[in-house]
Amino acid sequence: MPSETYASALKKIIKFTKIKFTYLAEHIGYDVSYISKWSSGAKLPSSRAIDRINTEIGVYFANSILRQEKKELFCKMFVLPADTKDLAFEITQYLNNAYRATLQTQQVHTSENRSTVRMVTGNHNISQFFSEILQKRLHTLTGEQELIIYGEFFSLYDAGFWSYLDTPTLVCSRMKIQVGLNLDRLEKNPQEVATLYMILNKYLNYDFTFYDMHDMEDACLIILKNEFVIQYAIQSSQGITLCTYTDTPVALHDIYERFCIQKLNKKALLTTLTSPWSIDSGYRSAFYATYKFFFFLTNGLEYLLPSSVFDDMMKQLPPEKFFSIERLRITWEELLNKAELHIMMPTTSLMRYLETGYIDLTDIEYKMNVDERKAHIANVLATMKKNPKITAGVINLSSKIPFYQEANLSFYSNYKTSFFKKNPQHIQNESNPFYVILAPRLHAILLNFFQQLKESSQYREYSQEELSQKYTVYTPLIEKIFSLHS
Repeated sequence: MPSETYASALKKIIKFTKIKFTYLAEHIGYDVSYISKWSSGAKLPSSRAIDRINTEIGVYFANSILRQEKKELFCKMFVLPADTKDLAFEITQYLNNAYRATLQTQQVHTSENRSTVRMVTGNHNISQFFSEILQKRLHTLTGEQELIIYGEFFSLYDAGFWSYLDTPTLVCSRMKIQVGLNLDRLEKNPQEVATLYMILNKYLNYDFTFYDMHDMEDACLIILKNEFVIQYAIQSSQGITLCTYTDTPVALHDIYERFCIQKLNKKALLTTLTSPWSIDSGYRSAFYATYKFFFFLTNGLEYLLPSSVFDDMMKQLPPEKFFSIERLRITWEELLNKAELHIMMPTTSLMRYLETGYIDLTDIEYKMNVDERKAHIANVLATMKKNPKITAGVINLSSKIPFYQEANLSFYSNYKTSFFKKNPQHIQNESNPFYVILAPRLHAILLNFFQQLKESSQYREYSQEELSQKYTVYTPLIEKIFSLHS
């Protein structure tokens, strides 16, 4: 089919099928005024929704043409082979071509009068460029955003790229970031897990998904959907040395279509979720269907809770949460009598827990009062005495530990699979709180890193007897902390 303007193409098919605007609008879920403006050329559909709109219009028109037994006439009028099998697809493509043709001929002027094409060279100029284009732009965007990066996470870190995510506030409801991750580099340099953790922990308001893109990372593209495309050159010793930028709508649409990760069937290594069990109701049961665990806890100590705390908690919960918490209580009570459980907490997180009583239990946030905290400590000691396979230790996240800043990202593993969980108190938008590790190799690398922290001079593990002695010695101090923060 020949290309023409989107308005004329749409109007031409509407005229052929004699479909009323109201019926078409109802089918695609838009007000009839939109259909009128699209067909008159007063307005174009948004590039974000155009694929869905054209696909649904194609199906609707194709069904109408077949129902009216006008396929032969339509093919003749729109220069299609008489034996065309997928009429809906052909109509969709016709509208897509017309949409692109319209964008190419349309004069696009932005409110900021930005140049549609820019080239930047030199480290200083590029730093200013990213600060202007990325850092400041992130501060103004609203709604759900998607940032696709054809490049490698650590190479970009070495170039100082991730610092451009720093912004006082993130207005958008959600920012999804998709980027490549080199597992070979991570495996050869296990300490770089600390860098990975540091970025995920620092930018809790962003949702990262990592992909194995070793065959595509040389594309060197940064795509902020519907906003801009940047192609960059990176040198290991000098960082990013050259950038070309465009915000021309037709270029944005075509590049996104070509490089959309979902369409390229790339396999995610780590991805973000509202919760693992919201996608897979059996995930929690499967995760706890073993007897060996390692937990790096930053959001309070939600394990080894006494029954009295569960009872108090359930008094404050809506009825629909009862079953979930009760099932969790039973699972843990049965499990902790015989499981091998290793708990590691940063000292800062432990102190924060003692001061506030805050715990993050699955998808429930709860603050224990002083009596509940005392009962919790007593139950931890009692449970460890019954089960010597439970160990607990603290790690001082000082300057000797690469991710020394305040930790707000917990790590949970049953030695077969693992996930991260953000501290919801530090999420300011609708970012998902969970990262699920999908690649067994990445899971093994992460687990190995956290376990290796046990060998650090900053880590101290305690037996039940040692913890009891410590508690006795520090009871006056702990009581004072409770009283000051009650």
